[in-house]
Amino acid sequence: MQWEALRKKYDKKNVLPWMRSFGDQCIEAIYIGSRFKPKKRKIEKIVACGMGGSGVGAGILKDLLKGELHVPFDVFNSYHLPEYVDSKTLVFVVSYSGNTEETVNCLREAKRNIAYLCLPLLVVLVKLGLVSSKNGELNEAVFLLKKSAGQLEEKAKELALRMKGKMVVIYAPEELKTVAYRFRTELNENSKQFALHHFVPEQNHNEINAYLGLTKANSEFILLRHKNEPEKIQRRFAFLHKTLRKRFNVAEVHLEGKSLLATALYAVQFAALASYYLAMLNHLDPEWIPIIKELRKEMKKK
Repeated sequence: MQWEALRKKYDKKNVLPWMRSFGDQCIEAIYIGSRFKPKKRKIEKIVACGMGGSGVGAGILKDLLKGELHVPFDVFNSYHLPEYVDSKTLVFVVSYSGNTEETVNCLREAKRNIAYLCLPLLVVLVKLGLVSSKNGELNEAVFLLKKSAGQLEEKAKELALRMKGKMVVIYAPEELKTVAYRFRTELNENSKQFALHHFVPEQNHNEINAYLGLTKANSEFILLRHKNEPEKIQRRFAFLHKTLRKRFNVAEVHLEGKSLLATALYAVQFAALASYYLAMLNHLDPEWIPIIKELRKEMKKK
């Protein structure tokens, strides 16, 4: 495959180097968070607001920290904050562009009700004493991303070739369900392909029965796996794989990482690169999002 020729022709803004720098971006994000000095107050709940990819970071943290946080953590993709937000609520307002209409409206509401608005989320939660230090996991994640960069990119290219022209269906264990969602949205935005996602064990209670409409010729099922899956989840995935491969193409992606945090960040990088190379195969610029821009213009009309 002539990847370099495709890059020169379709990657108009040369976004691949930015994707490859994900490990360095993690280091910078940790530093930014470390500079924030929040005043410790009684926090009874956490709310994060962000649309699309901007809300994914909060969703991933919610999945990863559910066994450690002692206060409710909700993520909203909407115009409004819930009514229960008050002075004892920690609110994160996240917008990559800085002008997402729904998120900006939540920011206005938050300014009227609460005191905490900040990124990066994880470092802030540690500083506020809501979760324990994650220095070990963060160091592992950065080292893993840098060490495995070349291998990870080759895996992404291989999967892109399998996904071309297919309906992609992504399944992950519950603790990585937001990662699966991120993978799906990367394919939507960068590769301009439809995709679906679900998580185990919930998938086993409904979607496992579905098979009409997709075939080996028009679909690719991706199972995101990691080293720390509970034994029962391993058994469920084994049965799911055996069942799916009777009718569909199935690719198991074994994610690296000793800690769940490192695994999740590895998966996010893998999804970004796979969607990028699929965009190249689709002869499309991954940065090109004319429909979203058109919608934003439409929503600004009086």
